[in-house]
Amino acid sequence: MLRRKKEIPTPTTLNDCCLLYQMGYAVIIHDGKVSAIVKEGKKRENIA
Repeated sequence: MLRRKKEIPTPTTLNDCCLLYQMGYAVIIHDGKVSAIVKEGKKRENIA
């Protein structure tokens, strides 16, 4: 059974962009319109 990757809806407000950022996505905006939504890799470092 294959799992389908759910498509991320395009954000309409700035708050939607902030929520996507918290979920680990980067929203690229060009000329006031959303041009791409990119999943960011893990950038967390071990602080001990």
